[in-house]
Amino acid sequence: MFERRVALIHAPFSGGAGIPGCELAPSVLQMSGLNPRLRDSGLWISDLHPDLGACGPVGKANLDQVVKACQQVKRAMAEALRTDVLPVLLGGDHSLSIGSVAAVSEFCLQRKQPLWVLWFDAHADFNTTDTSPSGNAHGMPAAAICGAGAPELLSLSTQRPMVDPKQVSLVGVRSMDAEEATRVENSTVELFTLEEVRRRGLNNLVNALLERVAASNGHLHVSLDVDVMDPLVAPGVGTPEANGIGTDEMLQCLQRIGESGLLDSLDVMEFNPRHDRCGITARLLIQLLETLLDQRLAAMST
Repeated sequence: MFERRVALIHAPFSGGAGIPGCELAPSVLQMSGLNPRLRDSGLWISDLHPDLGACGPVGKANLDQVVKACQQVKRAMAEALRTDVLPVLLGGDHSLSIGSVAAVSEFCLQRKQPLWVLWFDAHADFNTTDTSPSGNAHGMPAAAICGAGAPELLSLSTQRPMVDPKQVSLVGVRSMDAEEATRVENSTVELFTLEEVRRRGLNNLVNALLERVAASNGHLHVSLDVDVMDPLVAPGVGTPEANGIGTDEMLQCLQRIGESGLLDSLDVMEFNPRHDRCGITARLLIQLLETLLDQRLAAMST
């Protein structure tokens, strides 16, 4: 599956974030050399551009506008999966991952394949419209894919929940609202706070998940929020949290995921070029993507 083909899905939308900036991420990554770097690794790259221009104002959109943006993302993700191309969603804010996972969920249903979601994030993203202090939809996607939240968001998929919460792992979390924390505690998702990551080791946690995915012949979807990383090495995010995952640790982790050959779809979310310093976050993301995708598609060639 996939051979060495990758579809980059450009999703310039920040309406779920409450602040502008991450709508610039896909174009900044391109201008920083993402496509040539991936092609130099021997990957065949195509670019998909869902029409998100009319989905809402920069930095703030209402729920209906977020849903429209997610619908566009879902169509692009489904197209890539249908044509056996590895889809990589370049966000954009994390609310768009509801559309991404909606497409993957329906794809897995057709293939009778279990879906596993590895969610790297400094935040749990487990709020709903009833619990969110800000009302920003980028704090709701993990809850939505697990079947909780506004009906408009849940209706993006024919599957409810889109993924079995027991097969969702939240990794690197170090900030939760009070009601959000209660919701996570009462759910069956796996929560690995940054403290737990430090105690057990990121690679050890990920290896355990990969073993379960392999044993189930499952589809692994990785949703990477850039703010899971330490803002000292990745300052280009809108909602930074101190003491995150470092560069070497994340590179080793993504290399392991790639080598496993199990990655079947990917989101890269919440890069905010307006908050970057001298392009260091853009360069880091390109390095991370090159490592992950090169290892993933090399594994399929062996």
